[in-house]
Amino acid sequence: MLSVVDNTELLQGDQGANPFLQENVSALDSMTTNNEMLKDMADTVSSVCEPSLSSLGLGGWSPVGLVQQCLELVHVYGDISWCASIALVTVCFRLLVLPLTIKASANAAKLNNIRPQIEEIQAKMRELMNSQDSVASSALVAQMKQLYKENDCNPFKV
Repeated sequence: MLSVVDNTELLQGDQGANPFLQENVSALDSMTTNNEMLKDMADTVSSVCEPSLSSLGLGGWSPVGLVQQCLELVHVYGDISWCASIALVTVCFRLLVLPLTIKASANAAKLNNIRPQIEEIQAKMRELMNSQDSVASSALVAQMKQLYKENDCNPFKV
């Protein structure tokens, strides 16, 4: 019949030579050590191996490229995530454009207030275009300019 051989002595004797066997380390300690090691490796890889936008052929001198460079600058030197970089750059851009937006809205409100007068002058101009009367047409253009000047507004003013 088959005999059962006790291999415990052989296994205990080879424990020092086997690199996969750990001595005096519990399973929880080894998992914690491994998790910390993986986190450290992930931080190192993400900080060292993240390519710059210029190395990827992005971030030129076009308007889109300048925005990309600005986002990368905030991401790298601010040491914040890409999502936070996008949010921060968006808020800063909106704050920079806010005075222009306010002026444009005020100008649009002024133009809206004098809209009936503008439409009346434009209707007269359409009638004069058919009659080829350049003197009367230039008088209406001057009247339109005067109306804009009196109300401190202009359709092309920001």
